Amino acid sequence: ITSKINPKTNLAAVKVWLPGGRWTDIYTGAIYEGEKMLTMYRGIESIPVFAKEGAIIPMATDDRSNCCKNPKDMTVRIYRGNNCFRLYEDDGETNEFRKGNFAITRYEVNEAAGNLSFSVSPAEGNCSSLPQRRNYTFIFEDITDADEIFVTVNGKEPKFDVIKADNKIKLLLNGVSPKSKVEILFKEIKIRVNKDKKESVIELVTKYQLPVVYKKTKFDPFLKNLSKLPSCEEALRGPLNEVLMMK
Repeated sequence: ITSKINPKTNLAAVKVWLPGGRWTDIYTGAIYEGEKMLTMYRGIESIPVFAKEGAIIPMATDDRSNCCKNPKDMTVRIYRGNNCFRLYEDDGETNEFRKGNFAITRYEVNEAAGNLSFSVSPAEGNCSSLPQRRNYTFIFEDITDADEIFVTVNGKEPKFDVIKADNKIKLLLNGVSPKSKVEILFKEIKIRVNKDKKESVIELVTKYQLPVVYKKTKFDPFLKNLSKLPSCEEALRGPLNEVLMMK
């Protein structure tokens, strides 16, 4: 956001068009339903960046160097839905890719009947620029739990770790060959939902740089049923309206 921060809210505003579907702010975790224009408010620590349902986002974990080698340690952020993603990798230094010297790895997520599956297909093409083994951290961003979790690598059950925290599931799988097939299945998933709207409004208003008496007069009636926005300047009303527009 490149607009000025309002000194009363410590938030800046920007208009965002969200196409149809379910969208998640990758920084705040807030979930929105699309096909509408929204005015969004963020502090200096965040910007509105959205992942659509089914998004698959591979990320290198090395944020300290400018190395162009394909990563040995990789984080993959996954948002429930139905989608596939093809990861392209070459040596990052030469024009050998013009001769077909590159690798493609297919990632796929599917959600159906209360279950979620995710797979990594064996890399295709020239794999000489890929690491011999990869350490994966799969982050299922909008799943909080599942009754059962199954993992196979080339049809066999490997050693893996699961961390359930911050309303998401992390699955750690180390030493995977890029030429291996990885399959993950979550049975009877519990999906993440937005925080209670009243709780979110209280959190917002608490941060407003306003006298306590003014806050109580203007916002306490609104908190009773969250139906009619308070009569005050748009900089104060807008963030509250954004909460109401969340899924």
